[in-house]
Amino acid sequence: MCTPVCPLDVDQTVFHVSLEVWRGHEDYLLTRSRSELLSSDTRGLGPRIQNVIEYICTGNNLTTDMPLEIVCEGQILMPQLRLHDVYTQVWCVNRNNTNKPMRLVYRVPGLESDNLPYLEQLTTDQIPPEQYMHIGVLASHPHGLGDLLRRLATVQDPFQGRDLLDVIIHVLKYCLKTPECRQRLVDPELNSLPILLNVLTVCLQADETQSNQPVSDLHEDITKRLIQIIDPLLQLADEIVHPASSTSDQQPVLNT
Repeated sequence: MCTPVCPLDVDQTVFHVSLEVWRGHEDYLLTRSRSELLSSDTRGLGPRIQNVIEYICTGNNLTTDMPLEIVCEGQILMPQLRLHDVYTQVWCVNRNNTNKPMRLVYRVPGLESDNLPYLEQLTTDQIPPEQYMHIGVLASHPHGLGDLLRRLATVQDPFQGRDLLDVIIHVLKYCLKTPECRQRLVDPELNSLPILLNVLTVCLQADETQSNQPVSDLHEDITKRLIQIIDPLLQLADEIVHPASSTSDQQPVLNT
């Protein structure tokens, strides 16, 4: 939805994923099948490895908080890694894997003594400014940031309105990178900070009510990103309300 407005953070190429149970762990996990071939755009399979774990648990009637390890190319993937980053930066690096489904092997932690390394972080390519600076028009357009924020204010259930939240937060992220939009967002007329803080409250309350239910990545994919938008806006607003004292005011008076 937001592609015409600003670029996506990652390539949206669809690829195949082969979910396989670690040999010898079938009896522990009671899996329906030893392997399953899926498309990367299968609902619930991403965007993060944590979602893959939840997908496996749901499909095999396991508790979604069960600690599974996902292994790819001899490395244990940490839950916060993005599935697409693993595909491009881990799987495709091996030339022998070209045009092959990415093998993700899951297992119960602690049953093997292979001491596989943990992969905790992967890099994401930076988007060049020329690909998003045009969104500065949203600052002055009569149906720009104002309509965007008014639509955001209608979200009462972050789970039902997750797609809308995801798109608007993505656009606002790039708005912070453009001077025109950044200044417009702290304009009191726009009422952006109260709206954003209210949505943050709704998300935090939803996270709390889901504490005894299957693990949700709402915090990682929505709430955390929302905070990353609110924080710089609060800092900018504070600088406007309390501008730094001029250099002359800070200099001591010289005796004549």
